[in-house]
Amino acid sequence: MERRAFLTGLAALATPHAANAQQSKKVPRVAFLSAGAQTRPNPWLDAFQQRLRELGHEDGRNIKLEYQLAQGNTGRLPELANELARQKVDMIVATSTYATYAAKQATTTIPIVMTSFDALADGLVSNLARPGANVTGMTAMSTELMGKRFQLLKEAVPGVTRVAFLIQRRLPGPFGTQDELERRNRAYMESYGAAAHPLGITLRQIRVMGADEIRAVFPTLVHERTHALYVIESPELVIHRELIAELAIQHRLATLFGNRRMVDAGGLMSYSPYLLDGARGVAGYVDKILKGAKPGDLPVEQPTRLELVINLKTAKVLGLTIPQSVLLRADEIIQ
Repeated sequence: MERRAFLTGLAALATPHAANAQQSKKVPRVAFLSAGAQTRPNPWLDAFQQRLRELGHEDGRNIKLEYQLAQGNTGRLPELANELARQKVDMIVATSTYATYAAKQATTTIPIVMTSFDALADGLVSNLARPGANVTGMTAMSTELMGKRFQLLKEAVPGVTRVAFLIQRRLPGPFGTQDELERRNRAYMESYGAAAHPLGITLRQIRVMGADEIRAVFPTLVHERTHALYVIESPELVIHRELIAELAIQHRLATLFGNRRMVDAGGLMSYSPYLLDGARGVAGYVDKILKGAKPGDLPVEQPTRLELVINLKTAKVLGLTIPQSVLLRADEIIQ
């Protein structure tokens, strides 16, 4: 009887301590680092959070999601990344190439899950199969898709022979020198030119920075009889997607993108990795790292599914008749 009372007393003493230990268990903080602005609805973020819930992670219960947003000012990313490093968050989800650069510069220990334009070409990792260090995630490998994009553009708008590439004029200081930007742009344009040449398409690079320069360039494009515009997926340009789409329609220019958000904003067509697959893929990386995996041991994933999105409303305003053969291949048609 005395032994039973003793054991009962021990249990009574231990129970509060166990409860307190459980309550004080650290909730991991996963921070988003983005050059953009958080807007609603946000299908990517919704798909990311839904996949996390399926994997057992719910924001506010056993995981805390935080956001550091540069509101279109790429140059602020290093400051925001450094703040996350000082706060010692448990993981950083970097939602663009520049965000990944900034996160890499800020920390070599906090795991970074990236979404990137071309992780190899941009030097974010040296090996896709085994990236090493503290970075892994998704890469669009967009340079490899340009041939297919030009082919689709040529089929949709058969008269296209002159395409302007809209890129940002300068690289914000924290991300490298202007010489490095020039080298990277030359490499991209050589690759794009090789893809365009067999289709009879010539390319011209147009450099802009900010809304005023974007507005100013369109009369020049018309004067030079440009047929179509391709916009590089730079955060500094993507944030002005509604303005670019509006000006392109106003000046009767077909537009091609590697980002479907530009078509949602009024652009003509995009051919890109399936947006929500990327969101779910990033959630999978977050889950694995939270369960103890090391980022450097997780292979960087390339897209397995691509989507063609056509804005038929924009085509009609431009006076374009998209051939049925192209429409039948579209994954989504915006009416």
